[in-house]
Amino acid sequence: MRSTGKLALVAAAFALFAVGGVRFARQVRRWNSPLEVSQCTWYAYERARENDWLIRFDHPWGRHAKAWPVRVKNARLVQIPAVGEIMVLDGRKGNDYGHVAYVESVQDSNHWTISHANMAAGVAARTLSGVTIRVAGIERHGRLVTFDGRPGGFSLIGFLKPGPSEFS
Repeated sequence: MRSTGKLALVAAAFALFAVGGVRFARQVRRWNSPLEVSQCTWYAYERARENDWLIRFDHPWGRHAKAWPVRVKNARLVQIPAVGEIMVLDGRKGNDYGHVAYVESVQDSNHWTISHANMAAGVAARTLSGVTIRVAGIERHGRLVTFDGRPGGFSLIGFLKPGPSEFS
């Protein structure tokens, strides 16, 4: 596209944004990504895509983190972490939606490192689309996991591994 075409597109987007406000901006985001930018689900989806795993959902709704084991159609749920999988946590008080994170490294079946968004746990590692991405060490204690020794555990649902789903 020529620079004049790009300029016209930017001007049109600006005019529509000025008229439509924030609702238009959110809709534009939806056209480019299936998930809301800044959420943990958005980041896990994007991180998987960076590594050639294009996550497919069964519906364009109900894709909260804790629902991923049944909503993601090209993954299966396992209980042992591996690099490139997505850790899925259940909801808890104050966050009924759960949490997902990308497994970056594994020390053993009870200790691994994740990257994630939308939770202030871990060390800021980079910025993606203006969102702070954090890296955190995870420790498993039975069905619970903790982030870098942070108090309070999260209930571990499991790990999504690329491949066919048992719910397909």
